[in-house]
Amino acid sequence: MKLLLERKWYSKNSTIGELYINHIFFCYTLEPRTRLDGKKVSGTTAIPSGIYTVIMKFSPKFKQELPSLVAVPRFRNILMHIGNWAKDTGGCILVGKSKGNDAIYNSGITLENLRERITMVERAGQNVTIEIKDNLGPYKNI
Repeated sequence: MKLLLERKWYSKNSTIGELYINHIFFCYTLEPRTRLDGKKVSGTTAIPSGIYTVIMKFSPKFKQELPSLVAVPRFRNILMHIGNWAKDTGGCILVGKSKGNDAIYNSGITLENLRERITMVERAGQNVTIEIKDNLGPYKNI
């Protein structure tokens, strides 16, 4: 399974994108702020764009299996989980069916659907990857 996260909306507080599964729109994402200067501020910086392996991994904090991105440079424990606001990310990727200013909504049901899809693919012995792309357009001063 191939996931594509295309970052589209940037603010000083968050980065909102669109997540596609095998080229079909699935949901919106919310991440911490994208920092073009390369600085990493723990818990408040979006991970670098790139291609990562995704595995289901148990999260002690959330007490359930969650999609986890493997080998993200300079970052640890990057999960896809529930939440609505940038403060909820902890540096991770939130998923939701609708979006607002610096927010996403319907996160719980969206995450559950994503978890089910990834689990099915893993059980079939197939790999899951996510490509994260920045689509900065005119927003080069964030």
